[in-house]
Amino acid sequence: MYSLIAADNSAPVSLTYYLLHPPDDYGLSTQCKEVLSETLYGRLLVSSLKLRTQVLRDSGVYNRTQKELCVDELDDHAFHLLCVNGGNSCVGAIRFIEHERLQQVGLQSGVEKLARWAALKIPAYRAVVEMVERSREAKKRLGEVGMLVVRTDLQKVSSIALRLTMLSLQYERQQGLDLGLCSAGAIYGASLYRRLGCADVVDAEGRPLDPLDHPELADRVTFQYLELKAQPEERIRRLQERYGNVARGLRYLNGPLHAA
Repeated sequence: MYSLIAADNSAPVSLTYYLLHPPDDYGLSTQCKEVLSETLYGRLLVSSLKLRTQVLRDSGVYNRTQKELCVDELDDHAFHLLCVNGGNSCVGAIRFIEHERLQQVGLQSGVEKLARWAALKIPAYRAVVEMVERSREAKKRLGEVGMLVVRTDLQKVSSIALRLTMLSLQYERQQGLDLGLCSAGAIYGASLYRRLGCADVVDAEGRPLDPLDHPELADRVTFQYLELKAQPEERIRRLQERYGNVARGLRYLNGPLHAA
């Protein structure tokens, strides 16, 4: 979800991108703020969750949540790609998840849960569920991108959002995933995903699904997908030239074992 928060006039000078890999044993919970603060991985993750919480509350994307941090059960199993300023404060973040990892622990992805909820009320949304089911039957590897948040007091906010999204999809592609799924707000994120080559999910008649009204969301939700392996190298190269090949400076942190 691509959302905005009010400027605080403290834009960072330099930015670094971190990719946080989830712990292999899922032994670290995002709910345990005290444990997370003991490592650089944890401090960066907490910073990103604070940014998400501020974005969701200030923008009204979620009308509920009284929690200190806005987290859910998928965060412990997700890759978190962060844009961090010189003081190790997160100024932009996106989350992506391999469906295979979720299946191992018996969880449904965000897109899948939302699509199944919608299909009960609007039969056309069964198309999203069927896309996931057909892909699994064909032994395709699925990934899911979402929870995109960016601070608005930065220069080139849209460029940072595009870089985060492009890098996450590119990483999924490099890891051999076949299909990238996205759910995004009709106001912000949908157009961003389309700029990177994502297509709208269509119904049985071949028409794009109408944006979904959800009682807990201030925006309307759209569903997109990207055939990751079908993306031509030339397109990837042009996107990198236009939005910056930040992959060269990307830093990788693996779970809670990376000490500060």
